[in-house]
Amino acid sequence: MMKYIFTFFIVLFSVFGVSAQSPYECRLSVYTEHDGLSQGRVTSLVQDRDGVLWIATWDGLNRFDGYKFSCYKATPGNHEPLVQNRFDKIVINNENDIWCISRDRFFLFRTETQHFVDIHSLLEKKYNRTIMAYKIVVLGNGITWLVDDDGTLFRIEDKNIDNTEIFASTQPGRRKVYDIRVDSRGE
Repeated sequence: MMKYIFTFFIVLFSVFGVSAQSPYECRLSVYTEHDGLSQGRVTSLVQDRDGVLWIATWDGLNRFDGYKFSCYKATPGNHEPLVQNRFDKIVINNENDIWCISRDRFFLFRTETQHFVDIHSLLEKKYNRTIMAYKIVVLGNGITWLVDDDGTLFRIEDKNIDNTEIFASTQPGRRKVYDIRVDSRGE
């Protein structure tokens, strides 16, 4: 028993000794509305392949390049398809564009053009059905899956958003989608 207690204390002191001598220095910066963030309630945060931070808030999609903030949202006269500015979830796809859930709707923010595409309306029109946005799953193979709250899946190619497929569950009570993964064949 003494052997285990002794070993425990050796490990404990080793861990504290190593962490106390850590050569890494951390610097913490806090950003608020006074620094250019559109709103203080952050709902989602992602970093694109260029190192830019994208921040979803209840008052717009914010871009932070390490120096300044830019905000993208619905304002009179800007011709964006957004009906309101609350963003609940954002995800980066393989084209470095940003999938957004804004309330119960899907949007795609094209980072090159800095404009939103109303994917939600396109899908509702194409499939003649009402959609309630629930989840976005971006796969490494260039495919994004949008999940409706009733379990319906929409498969979209990142390079060609017009190329979509729909998969609807026909079994009542089995409509919850928890996750989507790429298999060993890349599908």
